Amino acid sequence: MRRDDYKDALNELQLSSKFREEMEKKLAGSEQKTEDEYEDVVTHVDVIKPKRFRGLAIAAAFVICAGAIGGGAYYKYSERSGIEPHGEQRIYNDRNCHFPFATLPLHDAVFNATDRVVNATVVGYDDIAKKLCDYFESIEWKELEVEKDTVYKESYMYFYSGVSFSINNYKVVIKSDDNAYVTRRIIKDTSGKELDEEKDFIPEVIFNSYDYYTYSLPEGTYYELLSMLLAERTGGNADFCGIKASFAGAEYHTLRDGGKVSDIQAFSLSLVFNEPLWSECTEEPDEDPDEEPITLKLQNGREHYLISVYRDAFVYISKTTDGVDGEEISKYRCKDNPRIYDEVKAALSENDSYLWLEKCPIELEHEEAVIIRKEKGIEKAYCVASTWYTKLADILDTCDWTYYDDLFYMENLPDGSVQYSISDEKLAENENTFKIAIGDQVIIVNDNDLVTLQGGNRFSISNRDYEALKAYVDDIDGQSMRDFEISDWFIENMLVLGDQSCYNVYRNDPDDGIDVYSAGTLSLNKKELAEMSSNLRSFMWERQDVSEFDEKSDINFGDDLMYSDHISIDKNGNMEINLFNSTYYFHTDDPRYERFYESIKTKEE
Repeated sequence: MRRDDYKDALNELQLSSKFREEMEKKLAGSEQKTEDEYEDVVTHVDVIKPKRFRGLAIAAAFVICAGAIGGGAYYKYSERSGIEPHGEQRIYNDRNCHFPFATLPLHDAVFNATDRVVNATVVGYDDIAKKLCDYFESIEWKELEVEKDTVYKESYMYFYSGVSFSINNYKVVIKSDDNAYVTRRIIKDTSGKELDEEKDFIPEVIFNSYDYYTYSLPEGTYYELLSMLLAERTGGNADFCGIKASFAGAEYHTLRDGGKVSDIQAFSLSLVFNEPLWSECTEEPDEDPDEEPITLKLQNGREHYLISVYRDAFVYISKTTDGVDGEEISKYRCKDNPRIYDEVKAALSENDSYLWLEKCPIELEHEEAVIIRKEKGIEKAYCVASTWYTKLADILDTCDWTYYDDLFYMENLPDGSVQYSISDEKLAENENTFKIAIGDQVIIVNDNDLVTLQGGNRFSISNRDYEALKAYVDDIDGQSMRDFEISDWFIENMLVLGDQSCYNVYRNDPDDGIDVYSAGTLSLNKKELAEMSSNLRSFMWERQDVSEFDEKSDINFGDDLMYSDHISIDKNGNMEINLFNSTYYFHTDDPRYERFYESIKTKEE
């Protein structure tokens, strides 16, 4: 690039006069070469890819980069030429890294690092690119045989902890289980010719396909990469509410365990505590609330801090100083992060899973629940209330919940596209499966420590949590619920308005002979819904082992969505209560039922 080109690029940028003056001096002092002299030098330099420099706009960006690093400029350099750059010139090296699946340039690649509350983006400038290249080439990549839909999910579905980067047509995701999931995108034109994004013109109509690779990496690879990428950021110091101390090595205690804060945890905690806005509560601090907080003990020289974090986003800070009597107690509220308790809990979690620790996904503000368990192969239901319900709510609230999306798989459609579907096989129940119904929520708990909520939301809990929950369910005794008590409970708890302005009832006309809710939709207000629920509970329902339900005369209460909970009735006195993937059948011979059914079917919208 000629000197005049640089000057034109400078003139198009809004730069400080000082920077402009310094750059003009550097350009003025550069040696002028003839075209022949320039050609002679070029014979020893690798060809620069077109994507690196595109006209004056790229030249301008080049100048900004050069100024940011102290006035020197990057020059692409071939080690084979033996000609070293001199003066303030700097070597530009693609840092081509030889992976087992491809050779990829790491220089300028964007690396995403996510762990607990860490969500950082790091650009692979020369130093970090060299470190990563050396590291990747020094470790063993052991290829694994894994189903391609697993690789696709691990690479493209949302994940909570991992290091990822995309270069050319490759996407690489390295999870905290030290497995690497690689996806290669293959682009073909309409004739089937494979295209190279770096060299070929990409037409509007293309066909994509993918290659998938999975590798096992040495233990500790994920955390080694995280440390490299966050090397200049992992201060891990507390700087909030008057506290200035290091989180690293601090003692912590949660409801489950305690220990010393690691470096990665310290960095996570510094983000959780330092970034939000805090307001000091001027009133006298209350006595400790009736709950056990998460505590952290920090020290800075003679000063000692005890930080107690509560669920309501309040933090108590107790400060003592060596050689000084007394204790200073203050109370602060986190103004813009009501979930700070859950984030602190997540930051301190030692979960082996790479998934994020979640707040309990179940709404627990109720007074009772129904437990359905199998006894000698027969399901029986028990209603728990009062102190029994409180105990259940406490167990569920303190579980280590992590989102787990193994229910979904890629289904190939006839048109060649794919969609995500829910695997019925993975929802299969066994003798140890039990269900918990709280309000209109249905929770299915399997003995593989997986918990499924209606709608296909799947969570994992720790084995310790499962054992506590299973022991609670096994300890329930007393009289099981009778058929009409089961039906009444679910009708009362499932026919609720919630936050909606109206409740929908969908109707089929049996004379039409089709199943598309052809008779229209009723929208009920709160009063009408309460009356409907009361009338439905007035019948004596008996449980049936086999369904005789007439789908063509179906009246459905609530949205009839796959894997949701809803209630349906037909013209023959049959009722289905659908609890996620299980359906319970009931029948009534009450003579009033026909009139009730007709009143719904003929009611005007």
